[in-house]
Order: sequence, then C-alpha cells, then structure tokens
Amino acid sequence: MNKEKFLNILNGVAQDIKKRDHIDFDLHILSKEEYYQYAMDDKEFLDCSVKDIIELLSVPFNAKGWYGYKSDEVFLLYDVKNILRDFQFSFISLLHECRHKYQEEHFDNYSKYQRFLFYIEHIIMNADYKYYLKNHDSFLIEIDADLFALDNALPYVNGKKKYIKQSYFDRYRDNSLINFKLYDDIELFDYYCSIVMNNDNIDDFKDFDSDYGVENFLFPGGKSLVSFFELYDRRHLFDEGIVNLIMSSKTMLDSIKYTDLNIEEIDYLISIINNVVDRIDDVRDYIVGKNLIFDYGNKFRELYKKKEYYKKIMNKLNLMRRDNNVLTIKY
Repeated sequence: MNKEKFLNILNGVAQDIKKRDHIDFDLHILSKEEYYQYAMDDKEFLDCSVKDIIELLSVPFNAKGWYGYKSDEVFLLYDVKNILRDFQFSFISLLHECRHKYQEEHFDNYSKYQRFLFYIEHIIMNADYKYYLKNHDSFLIEIDADLFALDNALPYVNGKKKYIKQSYFDRYRDNSLINFKLYDDIELFDYYCSIVMNNDNIDDFKDFDSDYGVENFLFPGGKSLVSFFELYDRRHLFDEGIVNLIMSSKTMLDSIKYTDLNIEEIDYLISIINNVVDRIDDVRDYIVGKNLIFDYGNKFRELYKKKEYYKKIMNKLNLMRRDNNVLTIKY
C-alpha cells in the first residue's frame, strides 16, 4: 500500500462517518515530521505556555491518534517507512476518534448516568492528565469509543473491502471487552471527589456542566461531599444509577455517621453494598474464567481488598440491623 491509497481510504471513511453521524472535524493524517511542522506553523501553538508546548511536542511518543476537544481536529500519526503496518492501527484509531467527536456533539443521546460519568472523567483528565494517560483504557469515554470502533470496523473485516485482518480485529475486540468488563465507576468517582476536595476552583477543569447541576448539589460547600442523609432524603430527584454510584463510593461511606442511621437507611445501604460486592465477585470470576490472572493479577488483588472493605461495613450494618443497636464503625 502506498501513501496515496493510505490517505484516500482513511479520508473516505472519515467522510462517510461525518455524514452518517452528523459530526464535523478536521482530519490530519501526518507523519511525525509533518506533525511537528504543523505544530510550529500554528500560531496558537506558539502562544501556548512552555508546559503546554512540551506536552504537545511529546504527544507522538504517547499516542498515534487523538481528538482535540477544543480544536475539533482528529490527528492520526503514521510511520512513512511502515505504512502497511500502521494502516490497521490508523483505521481503528480513526473510528475511535470519530466517536469522541460524537460524544461531544451528541452528548444528549447518552443516558444521564453516562453523561455524569463523562463529566467527572473530563474533570479528571483536565486536572490530572498523567493519571488519565496511565489509566487511559479504564475511562468510559475510551471504552465507548473502542466499542464504537469495533462495531464499525467489522464490515471491513468480513465485507467486500477487507482492510482489517481478522487476527488484528480479534485482539482489539478482546482488549476492548476486557476493559468494558473491568470498568470501575466507583474508583473514578472517588478520584473525582479527591480532586474537588483538593482544588480551590474546580471550574478551572470543566469542559462543560453536567446535568441539572448535580456537581453543585454534591459539593454544596465546595469541599465536602453532600451528607448521606441529605442525598438519601432527596435521592428520588436524581438518576438512580448516579445515586447508587455516589452512595457506594468510599468517599460517601467513610463520611457517614453510622450511629445516626435508622433501620430503613441501614437496609438501603445493605442493598447498595450487596450490589457492589456482587459486581466485584462477577469481575473476579471473569478474570479467572478468562485465564487473565497473569495479566490482571494486580487488579484481582485490588478487587479482593475492595471486597474486604465492603464486607467489613456490611457486617457492621447487619449487626446493627439484627440487634437494632447503635454501633460505631471503626476502620
């Protein structure tokens, strides 16, 4: 495959998706050398801070494809000497990055729960980019883009235009489905809470506001998470998935004054925590069943620790319910 065919195929696919999904962006398919030249010719690039310039110059070493939320541009990088090798990666990357534009352009097409997760993930990305890079595949925005790429790459595996090898597609599919299964919304929410609690102005990290200003309700004073009792009393005003996520977070559970719980609130927490423990067991069984212990041993051990944390709280709550007594949970 020569460079001209490489570029024509990718540009053609991009145009098809733009038209079908009602999205628009500028596509740049560049070699590393062309990318650096493009950056140096960009007036906005030259006006960036030294820190931002260093990050932009280091991008080719961290990624071969990305979408610029603020610039409406998709970048794909390839090695001039290895066009055939890079083609399949660039093809999948294009589909993946198109989904990021869709997430932004058609935000309202997602559920309230998904939109809330997108919101907190963007806060994390902007506040701690290193954390995002380290845990890139664990973000819902990336998992959603991967699953979209899978669905849209399939016709190019088995269809008339066989651009993607079955073996490459299978590897990408397997990794994407594993990331989907291991997605941990509670961990990301807890990290989001730590960012809010340790920054004076969270607005500095916002790309957009979440639905119905839920972030303002969650942190009414700016630093402390809303109390369990207030959220419990008003839980019917919010999306159930969002409420369950907040209630099952370590940030929330560690803040509860358990001596003030009544029987109904105890039962509610028991139900919430039971669901979390079931999810943990399901993921651990998945790791074992798919023979992923070698690759995901650390994750397996983390899940064990999390289960022990929740079981400890559960045992206390069950004692409180059984004895209708007042107990203080100690960690």
